[in-house]
Amino acid sequence: MSEIIFPIHILQLRLEDNYYLAEPLFLPQFASVDEDPEKAVDHLCRLLEGALAKRPLYQACERHSAEAFLLDRVTVQVPPHKETRTWDAPIEVTFPVVRYASEQKNGARHHLARVPWLDLEIAVRHEQDGPETLRFEIAQALKRRGAARSLERLHAWSRVVDMELTQREVAVNFPTALQRHRDINEDQTTEVLRKVTTRLNHQRLPKAYRREAEVQRLCEALTRESRQGMLLVGKSGVGKTAVIQEMVRRRIQLGVGHLTFCESNGSRLVAGQTGFGMWQDQCQRLIGEAQREKAVLILGSLLELSEVGKACNIHQSIAGFLRPHIAGGNLPVICECTPEQYGLIEKRDPQLLQVFERIDIEEPDEAAMADILAERAKDLRKRYRSRFSTKALRRIDRLHRRFAAYSALPGRPLRFIDNLAMDRPDHDIEEPQVYEAFTRETGLPRLILDPSVPMSLDATRTFFQARVIGQEGAIDLVVDMLAAIKADLTQANRPIGSYLFIGPTGVGKTEMAKTIANWLFGDATRVTRFDMSEFSDPYSVQRLIGSKDKGAGLLTAKVREEPFSVLLFDEFEKADSLFFDLLLQILGDGRLTDDAGRVASFRNTIIVMTSNLGAKSFEKGRLGVVKSDDRESDANAHFLREVRDFLRPEIFNRIDRVVPFYALSPNHVTAITQLELDQLHHRDGIRQSGVTLSIDPSVVHHLAQAGYDAKLGARPLKRTLQARLIVPLSEILATRTLGEQHRVEISMADGFIRIAVTANRDVPEKPGIGPAQSQLLKKLSYLRRDLFELDRGPHLSKLRNEIERLKMLEQRLKKRKRGSPHEHAQIAKLPDLKTQAKGFDDLNHEVVGAESACHMAWYGYEEPNRPDMARLTRLNSGFFQVMAHLYAREFAVPDRAVVGVFGDTREITLEMVDIYCSVALTLGMQLSFETYHAKRPPVRKATSAREKTAQPKSKGSDRRLSPKERETAHKAAKATSPGDTETGEPDERETRKRQLEQRAMFTADLPELREVTDPGQLEGWRKRIPDHLLGIALAIEGPLAWLWFGAELGLHAWHGEPKVEAVVVTHQGRLADFTPPDGAEKRFGLKNCPPRRDYWSSRFRITDHFLKGKHRSGLPWPAAFQKVMSDFLEQSARRRLLS
Repeated sequence: MSEIIFPIHILQLRLEDNYYLAEPLFLPQFASVDEDPEKAVDHLCRLLEGALAKRPLYQACERHSAEAFLLDRVTVQVPPHKETRTWDAPIEVTFPVVRYASEQKNGARHHLARVPWLDLEIAVRHEQDGPETLRFEIAQALKRRGAARSLERLHAWSRVVDMELTQREVAVNFPTALQRHRDINEDQTTEVLRKVTTRLNHQRLPKAYRREAEVQRLCEALTRESRQGMLLVGKSGVGKTAVIQEMVRRRIQLGVGHLTFCESNGSRLVAGQTGFGMWQDQCQRLIGEAQREKAVLILGSLLELSEVGKACNIHQSIAGFLRPHIAGGNLPVICECTPEQYGLIEKRDPQLLQVFERIDIEEPDEAAMADILAERAKDLRKRYRSRFSTKALRRIDRLHRRFAAYSALPGRPLRFIDNLAMDRPDHDIEEPQVYEAFTRETGLPRLILDPSVPMSLDATRTFFQARVIGQEGAIDLVVDMLAAIKADLTQANRPIGSYLFIGPTGVGKTEMAKTIANWLFGDATRVTRFDMSEFSDPYSVQRLIGSKDKGAGLLTAKVREEPFSVLLFDEFEKADSLFFDLLLQILGDGRLTDDAGRVASFRNTIIVMTSNLGAKSFEKGRLGVVKSDDRESDANAHFLREVRDFLRPEIFNRIDRVVPFYALSPNHVTAITQLELDQLHHRDGIRQSGVTLSIDPSVVHHLAQAGYDAKLGARPLKRTLQARLIVPLSEILATRTLGEQHRVEISMADGFIRIAVTANRDVPEKPGIGPAQSQLLKKLSYLRRDLFELDRGPHLSKLRNEIERLKMLEQRLKKRKRGSPHEHAQIAKLPDLKTQAKGFDDLNHEVVGAESACHMAWYGYEEPNRPDMARLTRLNSGFFQVMAHLYAREFAVPDRAVVGVFGDTREITLEMVDIYCSVALTLGMQLSFETYHAKRPPVRKATSAREKTAQPKSKGSDRRLSPKERETAHKAAKATSPGDTETGEPDERETRKRQLEQRAMFTADLPELREVTDPGQLEGWRKRIPDHLLGIALAIEGPLAWLWFGAELGLHAWHGEPKVEAVVVTHQGRLADFTPPDGAEKRFGLKNCPPRRDYWSSRFRITDHFLKGKHRSGLPWPAAFQKVMSDFLEQSARRRLLS
């Protein structure tokens, strides 16, 4: 390579937030930004050194020479776009410009100017033509970019505070033609390596914690002369990939910076290689390219490599294909696997493991884990400003050690703490927040996790007694078991509990398992039931754990999918003996490994087995009278003896409790019948159809007797209920109209069940159900969807990004301890922006909670905070406020508006102004008036000759000015007056007053109608308005004033006898800047404007031409106006924010 000193002219721009932008002239695609101008320039030079070297030499030297440069500024006036209402006067924008001259070989001289901000350049022959041409071209460039449509973009182009031009010399190593040719060939020779791998050298990789020893050992193995492949062995989540990434991240300090690290996997290596020998050819080329590139291949799972590539007649895998090259030390490869996968590989292909050096990655102990979590929390505090307490970090460690089954430490705790910090930025995180997040992630109840939440044994026992009838002894044993789980007295490496429910059929064993799941997880469906009569041979038992050919197992896949659940092995004595071998491993180690090396952990499950062993022999009873206590003790001894005789001792000793169930008595069956009938009320067909059930107690006794069987227990009861009650009831209700209120009376008549249905319109709607609640739920769902759309949209993201930017600016100012007034003004906006963001988050959280409560009430659950229509109205109002404030960010001055009303008659003008005043004061805004008249209103007596000259002689109160008098007034207005300032210049109000007088429009001095904030100040205000009224301008200041009143522009027609019209014009600014439109000085002179609204007083109807449909309202006109204006504001905000 040849080094060439390349001169670069760099333009430094200081922006308004004290950032410096460095940009090279003639190379606008490169730039650098920094708080320090020298750092910005140095970074730009380093960037240019690499970028220019990749260009042809003639292109790099094409435009760098010129004569002296001159810095200048050009100001351009940007007129408002015809379709925008954001502003109505031209805005001046200043651009930095670099001027220079260039002389051609033939002696011709051109004057050039460059605008870096727009990447615009012009050339003129004559220097005096430059400024005008430059302004014209800048204006055209702004038009092409649609600048007049966005004040934000115009503001971004005018942020330059100062500028400076410097010259730097950059040493660029330009490659020779031969080197360029070699580079092109090298790109072609590394085609496969680039296609199937990802280079990690320039990737931003995460940091690993407390893995220095493993990283150092990996580097030593990689740099050894007689190196082998490296195999990292550890549990899933222990940090095998993190160790590799940490080595790549610190490769220069570790002495392996000269190597290229390329990441891939088995699936990627064979993707698209469908033909015979195609993947072998690709791998062969990959080996050659990796050797030339000195690349280290990181190929992921070794088990995957040992499987990928095999086919029916091809037994060689990718790992087998690469093995000779790895053994020869020519191909450095890093793989990883779990200990279970290592055992499978060793069994299938022991020679493959001989070419790898094993590096074990162990889980950190408690002390190391505490340090890892503390370091991670420190990093997260910098990123999210979330502060974790020491107790919270310790609780995270303990919860994951006990309940995180499928991820070794520290993987899952680190992901948990990352998600928790992302969900709660700028918050202090304590133990309650940890419990809440862990409960939400795992589904385990807070009662089990949090030692500070007490468990009431009586309440738990009542919970089970209400669902399982007639098994008091079994309930006591289950409650004791749950108390042991709550006290964390169970063994950590075994299932949470393992229980054998033994007793006759139909006595509640399966129902007990469902009730346990309901108490633990709040969902009775979290029971996974296996009918063990289906697994009575070895082949069917194999389906539980799966096989290599038949895929995942039924049991292992379900447990991996739902690790926190209740497993029910129903009639387990009917299973094949091979199942008991699996059961021994489940109860002993709490885990199973399938044929593919996948581990299923049973540590977070409750194992329930049911059986009928010994039930028949026990029910035969003993001779004589037996006491109840003796019966229970005899039952326990009998069932224990039967189970001991059936199970092997090593399995029996691993079962936590044998729970006996007894036969049900007729009274128990009656209670179960009542329970089933109570649940009938909660079925959807009854709840949602407005049906009120009334069941006579005699029906309960009749069904209990018909459904009782001493041998089958309560099992026939459901069939009896279905046949004798539910089917006849469904046939009757199917003929009724949905939504009608019915009363269904069920009673006994002549030994049969009689069902009588009567319509009852006086029955009140049930809480949580019915048409009104259905409409409420529907509207809450729509509101939640709107919030979701708003949350993922760009406008809320801009707000949050602005908050983050201002927080960073605030931190920088704290470090510098100084700042510009503009920076302090920006930071002053931060509390309001935070309030807006928090308002949205709180509203979103409340809406989601209200929708959930409404759903729960709909399905029959008692919800003390069930939402109603009043709460929905409040939530809709909150959503309107959130949208309005976000929409207001689209405007430069959203809190100020001027509304000018010019009506056909004095009465309609005053009426509309009165309505606007009422709306504005209701919204908490401030008002100021300015009236316009065709005649000069009465004023105080003239005190100077000039005032007397300026006043025309009165020839009648209703007379207009003659041409001569108008000319006299015009001359008098040009002269100085008592309103002039001390320097002789007229003040702003007097100047504007004279300009209006030139148009024969006069204003009245009404100081009592300025800064009006209370309706009492407007009492009798119409009488104070002088005669000859042309119109009134109403200055409104307050929250979102422009959003409310800016869209009132247009023709307002009042239909009556006669029809009158009023023209409303709006202005976003001060009253002093408002100018009545042309034609306002003449009555009926403003008719060429688009229609805005039509009003019918007799029909109480408003037609808004910007809204769909006609609005009828019996409200007073101010309230009706406010409703229509609110609807239009909401429509505009929705169209802007939710489109």
